[in-house]
Amino acid sequence: MVLIVGKQRDIIWSLFVYHIVVNRILREIRDLASEQEKIQLLLQQIFFLKAKNRFLLPAIVWLCISIVLLTLPGSAFPKKNWLDNLWFDKWVHIAMFGIMTVLFCWGLSRQKNVSKKLKEYFILIGILCLIYGISMEFVQKYWVLNRSFDMGDIIADGAGSIAGVMYSFKRYIKK
Repeated sequence: MVLIVGKQRDIIWSLFVYHIVVNRILREIRDLASEQEKIQLLLQQIFFLKAKNRFLLPAIVWLCISIVLLTLPGSAFPKKNWLDNLWFDKWVHIAMFGIMTVLFCWGLSRQKNVSKKLKEYFILIGILCLIYGISMEFVQKYWVLNRSFDMGDIIADGAGSIAGVMYSFKRYIKK
């Protein structure tokens, strides 16, 4: 039996602790790498970043922007100005829903195996965008401060959705 004393014992003890610490760090790095892969996979699934669905990402971003804009409190807008005379609010609704419809139609038109029913899908997208607009009016009425239900906004949302579907028919459907 070898008797280890003094400096040798301290060196061996330091190497032992170093070995334990390094192994633990390596294990945590391995766990973090697998967790990072899991997080990346989850983000890909959530945000449709897979190659076949990446074309829907602009439409989803636009949808999120519209949710933010449509749920801003009424106090964030000026009370009375010259834009009211031009029905600026309605033109904004037409543009917002037209762009949203076109982006979803564009994303769908880039998908494989949907070209046979593209017209039906575009009409469905227009209807869904209109339903979204109607539901956001109810959200404004019941849950957003200083905002109210406006039938004119629903008509503008419908006009924008119809314009987006018509543009998408001409642009993305091959004859």
